Amino acid sequence: MRSILNKADRATLFRDRLTTAMAETGLSRAALSRATGVDRSTISQLLARDETRMPGAHLVAACAEAL
Repeated sequence: MRSILNKADRATLFRDRLTTAMAETGLSRAALSRATGVDRSTISQLLARDETRMPGAHLVAACAEAL
């Protein structure tokens, strides 16, 4: 049975997966910002260790497409 993740756990999982994908593709924060059309500070917030903010579906899709 799958356990239900709380908001902080979901944010951590997203951040870790995004960080891994960026490292594997060699995409920088600035490059991801340009590719997704969002400000670099937004990307930095998503990657911040103390951040529990989850991106909207449109930003998740844009990140997936860019990576």
